[in-house]
Amino acid sequence: MQTLDVSERDLWIPVHSAENVEGKVTFGVRFLLAEYRKRLLNSLKSWNMKLMELELSDPPKQRNTGKYWSPTMVDMFHSVNEQINTVTTAGNGALKIFVTETCLGSILIFQILYKEGIRGLPAKDALYLQRMSACINNGLSAHDMAEELSESLDESIDERYHGILSVEDVCRGFLDVCNVAVDATVQHIFRDPGFKKLLQQLFDKSWAKGQVTASVVLTLKDYLYELRDYIEPSYFKRLCERCMQELCQVYTEYLLVNATALLGEHKLGRLEKDHASFVQFFSEMVQAKRVKVAFQLIQDFIALASAPSIERFNLSYTLLLKNQAWFPSDLAERIVMQRFDGQMLEAQQGIKQLHEQWEKEGSRQQLPRKGAHRRLRSLNFQFPDRQAPGSQSSSEAI
Repeated sequence: MQTLDVSERDLWIPVHSAENVEGKVTFGVRFLLAEYRKRLLNSLKSWNMKLMELELSDPPKQRNTGKYWSPTMVDMFHSVNEQINTVTTAGNGALKIFVTETCLGSILIFQILYKEGIRGLPAKDALYLQRMSACINNGLSAHDMAEELSESLDESIDERYHGILSVEDVCRGFLDVCNVAVDATVQHIFRDPGFKKLLQQLFDKSWAKGQVTASVVLTLKDYLYELRDYIEPSYFKRLCERCMQELCQVYTEYLLVNATALLGEHKLGRLEKDHASFVQFFSEMVQAKRVKVAFQLIQDFIALASAPSIERFNLSYTLLLKNQAWFPSDLAERIVMQRFDGQMLEAQQGIKQLHEQWEKEGSRQQLPRKGAHRRLRSLNFQFPDRQAPGSQSSSEAI
């Protein structure tokens, strides 16, 4: 008690119940519990910091199945269960609830530390993919251990305390750990200098010959097939979907920047082949419906750019807005003016209809109007004639 700066008077229990010292006893018990909570949190945090140091320094382990893992989560839950089991010797009532809540709080803090460790891992780490795979698998196993802890608590605590403890936030937190590791892995792939340089060649002369898209697919195939051996199947599919989304976003950026230079039959045919290549590759690992939605823009753009008449163009644009309501109307103007330059009056009437359609769709879906396209702003989009001096125009790129 002296080490806690608690005097005997603070914890004095009356000999006779008639003595009016209830406030003193309550204060003493509350003081002890608060001090115990503080020290328990500090101890758990100290242990967890040491676990994180080992996580980032020691190479991950590999099971016979080829999946990577590390003992960090197992050791963390071992320390938590040890604290809960210790207090269980005093009963399954209020004290156990108090200690368990403290332990759950320490797990939430640990999750924050773990995610910071994932985000801070140097990209040059020779075992980067293996470490990220271990983090994903660790998050999944920790989620299962959290659910087991929840079931154990429901079975052991007194009935009058049921419903007080909730492990849902902890369970969701471990899935969030998995998601952070998946995002970090995808960013690592797309920031690879060689792959990044390859993506920058989209829609240049080598792309028109079919070389770039094939190399993009082959590079992703190498990465994902390797990671398939490292990561549990349930989250490997999510990793593939995130890669698909990232590729779709990068491809969309380059497509829109070079849109008016892609109106020839040969280039539109190349776009069609790109679409087929992407769909075929990702359909092996992602639900077909999701793949179709992800790459729908390519088909919508082809239909728009190859429309044989103003009427067909307006119809294609209307259909495009249903799938891609953010698509900029001023880019559609440029395409229609370039395609139907000899029909100025009819083209102007068509442009007016396009604007009306855009306003209608934008109002209905509460999307930004002309000049404030939400998605293009996030992609730092520029039309070819608005590019900074010295930058390459879309007509020169292909």
